Amino acid sequence: MNPIKESTPETANLPGRESNEENKTLTCVKYLSSDTIDLEIDEPPLRGEGLNTWFYLTALQMARSMVTPDKAFCVLDELAGRSAKSGEIERQVSQAYKWCNSGESQSANAISRPMWPARDDDQIRELFRSFPATIKDVQASSPCGQPDDHPLEILKTLHGLKGDEFLCLAASPTANALTKTFNEWSDPRLVNRHKLASWEMCVPNLMQGRTGTTKDGLPNRPRTRDNACALDQRRFIVTEIDIRADDPLCDSLGVTPLDICASFIMGCINPKLLKMVVMSGGKSLHPWLDVTGKTDSEIDEIFRSLTPLGVDWRGTLPEQQFRLPNGFRANKNAKQSVIYFNPDKAQS
Repeated sequence: MNPIKESTPETANLPGRESNEENKTLTCVKYLSSDTIDLEIDEPPLRGEGLNTWFYLTALQMARSMVTPDKAFCVLDELAGRSAKSGEIERQVSQAYKWCNSGESQSANAISRPMWPARDDDQIRELFRSFPATIKDVQASSPCGQPDDHPLEILKTLHGLKGDEFLCLAASPTANALTKTFNEWSDPRLVNRHKLASWEMCVPNLMQGRTGTTKDGLPNRPRTRDNACALDQRRFIVTEIDIRADDPLCDSLGVTPLDICASFIMGCINPKLLKMVVMSGGKSLHPWLDVTGKTDSEIDEIFRSLTPLGVDWRGTLPEQQFRLPNGFRANKNAKQSVIYFNPDKAQS
């Protein structure tokens, strides 16, 4: 049973934007021609909200419009300002033009998938009107209350960890991730437990190895598709609704993004799959769904039914990191509290 009733497949928007209504219009030099073309390009999202993906998708848009790679780099570099890391734009431009020119994507899995459905504001409005809810409603529905345990204890309980399993954690969205066994993370000689409680990020699914090789061929990296769990071995998916506080949709409904998230959780998610809900410390709630035993195609189908509601498709990625349960978000000075917890609920 999918956690949502219906979907409306359309073309995908770039991360962090509702539509192209607020896009900048850019004049670019056409590749192999003296003609010029106008491209509508979304403003870049913030670091930690899909900036790296925006680089790739925008470079792909320019590649398909026959803009030269050098020009594409200049455009992205200008729009990103100081947000880009060293070499980040070059890598995404290279990957986008490689895919466009040779049909090879950075991921064979990504090639086989059609574009994700776009956000459908009519569906979101209908959702909220049918299932109006708040954070308090989510909290009240939690079978195990709101545990105040250390993040390691939350993950231990949720995964049923014994000690030698690999967890990938990071101090912040921009910090280098680390992959260690649960025993290593719990060893006070290796890790400061108190400091770890102030970290922000984790990969919901257990890693299958300590390091792997990136899509760019960089070896010995702690968070890659290579050392993440296999697609058919994912235990959890996180269905994060990505709607900004200043989104016109919120004004039209007179609600906050958190209210929309709460309505989504209470009205759309199969409670037999829901294991945990984490406060992001910002504008969203992060529901963790248990998909044990589901195939890659079944998980893909779930997300295709949910992306029209603003759910971020990157929750399908086994190496994707999300907010650490009961961690602490420094830039918001806010705890990433677990507001719903039911690790023992049986699946359908």
